[in-house]
Amino acid sequence: MYNRQKILHDLYEARDLIDDWIEKVESQKTEKDFKKFYRKGQKRAGIRLRRLLKQIRDQVQNLRMDIKRTYDQRELFNEKKPGE
Repeated sequence: MYNRQKILHDLYEARDLIDDWIEKVESQKTEKDFKKFYRKGQKRAGIRLRRLLKQIRDQVQNLRMDIKRTYDQRELFNEKKPGE
């Protein structure tokens, strides 16, 4: 059925991944890309920024699916059996 320890472990791992991506966004390289794109109009810097944002979006979507799956498993686990 649902393994609470595994679910918690997966959620902590996902949180760590998100923290790592936040650090990437705040990194000096990304700041340079923001400046290059918005101030100098460099298209390649915009591509790098979009690529990073897509990675973040994909991982956040995976986390959302894990949360939904956990919620559904809890609902199944907590359902009363007929006759109870």
